[in-house]
This record gives sequence, structure tokens and C-alpha cells, in this order.
Amino acid sequence: MSALSTSASTTLDPSEEPRFLCLNLLTAMYPTEITQPPSSSSKYIFSIELPLSQSLSITVTLHLMPDYPASLPFSISSSTKNKLLETGLHTQCTKFLATTVEEGSDDDLTFLASELITFVSNLPPPVSPAPPPSSPPKPIAVPASALPPTTQIHTSTPLTSKGSTFIAFACVVSSPLEIPPILTYLQTFSTKQMRATHHMYAYRIVSPTPPHTTIHDNDDDGEVGAGAKLAALLGMMMKSGKPPCGVFCLVSRWFGGTKLGPKRFAHISNVAREVILKLPT
Repeated sequence: MSALSTSASTTLDPSEEPRFLCLNLLTAMYPTEITQPPSSSSKYIFSIELPLSQSLSITVTLHLMPDYPASLPFSISSSTKNKLLETGLHTQCTKFLATTVEEGSDDDLTFLASELITFVSNLPPPVSPAPPPSSPPKPIAVPASALPPTTQIHTSTPLTSKGSTFIAFACVVSSPLEIPPILTYLQTFSTKQMRATHHMYAYRIVSPTPPHTTIHDNDDDGEVGAGAKLAALLGMMMKSGKPPCGVFCLVSRWFGGTKLGPKRFAHISNVAREVILKLPT
């Protein structure tokens, strides 16, 4: 950009006098801040460069129209080329300029430029919007071939109550090491299964030889108390001799929008009992 030249080589048209006088005042008051864009075809188009921080400055370009001060078109650009920032600054400056022009006097632009420099210099540092939260990675379905070779999964009849659906799955297990691939498979084997609200489960493995050591665990998956209910059910059914010495049971629930209260535990136990009874003895 080049510095403004305001010398008049010919007699000034009276209609141009307000613009000329204001421009002279501005260049005298702000000799380093105000320049004329190289591409400007009019001396009444000029820019004010305003630093906002050590790494950021904005440039406000003003155009003194022939009907000045009735109208004052302007544009804003920033050293960051950040469109979001420029839009925000443009909105703030538009409100400020509209108010200032309305309240200004005959030396309107002189007052305006001074106020504008103060206004923009006092703007808080622009804050870049936080990036949108990344979507959690979709689970990858585990093929049935990844299950332990002898695993046979049994399924209950779906139970629906007030929009919620419950389905139980169970299989015979002999070691806790078999649990992770079975659990992952039952959580991901279909798109519908991946969309389930909860996958609560429990397993219980009793050594067939003395001293008949018991290994057990459970998980609510957000359905508080459901894992413990399943674990208690397994304990009761296995003491009665049905089913075999090691069982894994998982119940999937698709929430339907209506809270069921304690009734949900009855539904979880019912589908779990049904599928456990299907296991071989």
C-alpha cells in the first residue's frame, strides 16, 4: 500500500469539500495507520491497518462516497485470512460504525476513524471455534470364526415392553480366556447389535474337580444393577444342576424411550433364564 496524498492541484469542487477535509484530517492524525490500496482508483478509498496482537492485524477499508457522511461502505480483511474471524469482526464493526455515523457530527469521519481504531484495538483476541467432537470409532464386527472352536451360542425369544426390546444370548465356557472374543462377537455381530443401548453380562465357571473353585464376573454396561442380577441368576441355576459347569450369558437391551423401572430387571431375568435352559447339560 502507498501513503495517501491529499494535496489539491486544482480548485476543489464544493461538493467534494467534506470528503477532502476529512481525508486531510485523518492523514494528519494517523499518518502511519492510513494508506491507500495500490489498486484503488479513488483517493477516497483508503485503509486503516490495526494490530490486534503481535501475530494478528486487521485492515478496515473505507470508501468516502460522494454523499458522505450519509453512507460509509467498508470491508474488513485480516492477516490470518481466517474467514470466520473476518465475519465476526465485520459484524462487530458494522454495529459500531452504524452507531457512530448516527451519532457523529460534521467532522464525522475524523471522529469515526479515531473511535474505530480505539474500538478495534480493544477487541478481545479472537477465539477459534473448538473442533467438532470426533465420532467414536465404530466397532469392527468379529466374525464367528474368531470364537473358540466349540462355542455354540443360543438365543432367547425377543421380549418387548413399552418400546424396549430384550434379547439374551448364552453359551457354555470352560475358561475366562474364552470370554473376550465371545463378548466382542455378541456386541458387534450385526448393525442392529451395535446399536443396542446396553449389553449387560455375567459368567460363572466352576471347576469340575475338587475343590470346585468358582470364577465369576459381571458387567452392567450402564444398566446399573443388571450384571449383579444376572450373576445371581447363574448362581441359583447352576446350583440346581442346570446348566453345565461354565456359562456365559449376555442380555442386550434396545431402549424404547420409556423408563421401565424395576420391571426391567424382571425382563432381563426372564430372557436370561429362557436361554440358559437351552444350554446342553
